[in-house]
Amino acid sequence: MDYNRIVKEGSSGTNEDLCQVVPEHQLAWVLDGNTGVSDKTLFPKAPSDGRWFVNRINSHMLSRMGDSMSLTNLVRYAIRETTLDAVEEMAYSGHPQEMEFDSIDQTLTALDLPSATIAVVDWSGLTVDVFTLGDSGVVVSKLDGASYVSQGDPKQYEAKVDGNLSEDEFNEKEKEIQRRKQIPGGYWVVGFNPIATDFGVEEKYYKDNIDGILLSTDGFTPIVNEYKIYNKWVDVIEQIRDTSLQTLVNEVREYEEDNQNDRRKHDDIALVYLET
Repeated sequence: MDYNRIVKEGSSGTNEDLCQVVPEHQLAWVLDGNTGVSDKTLFPKAPSDGRWFVNRINSHMLSRMGDSMSLTNLVRYAIRETTLDAVEEMAYSGHPQEMEFDSIDQTLTALDLPSATIAVVDWSGLTVDVFTLGDSGVVVSKLDGASYVSQGDPKQYEAKVDGNLSEDEFNEKEKEIQRRKQIPGGYWVVGFNPIATDFGVEEKYYKDNIDGILLSTDGFTPIVNEYKIYNKWVDVIEQIRDTSLQTLVNEVREYEEDNQNDRRKHDDIALVYLET
């Protein structure tokens, strides 16, 4: 497959999205990092905790290329190894390695920890295999239309802009959402618990029926689901073929400039487009 990719930084100042294509192993993925919403910085040597996290997940996935692992097991392995790295590198002053356990006045919670969502595609076998965890997604363009694959609905667990909320109320709403992360009845993403991969979505498609694949983080998915710049994902695929990934990213940014409340920032975007 031929491919194009693009990563576009949002307005936070630090890009926490990442895309990777490994043509020799016929694998590609996107990662959407997320720094915790507390005031703790766990990895001060990195641009952000979210960036540290996606870089480590990416590195550990690359380290197992050619091992014939399922996509679920590949992501599970990367989570486990990244967790071990975190134990060694965390700089939080309350980490058990740095002080006596009975002196710790506050343990780490979901509000403190970085995480990510992921979408992975493997086209090395007889089928095209897809795995997603969180609200990063994959659009599979087929001869009879296009299918969108994601473990979570785009923006499902994001605080919505509400002009009636104060800044403190909006921030508390975001924290309430984060508290639902990695717990039964909440939502699952790539974090520090390999069990999360059990909640991912795996799909298989016959190669002969596929003519294109788009991997996307959730900074781009509103182009159909929320902004409705395009009515269907098949329309997005057609526009990519006619123009470029950059053209569609520009359309997203232009819509956001014209329509969004200032409180809502531009999100990072990572895209990979594969075409047979």
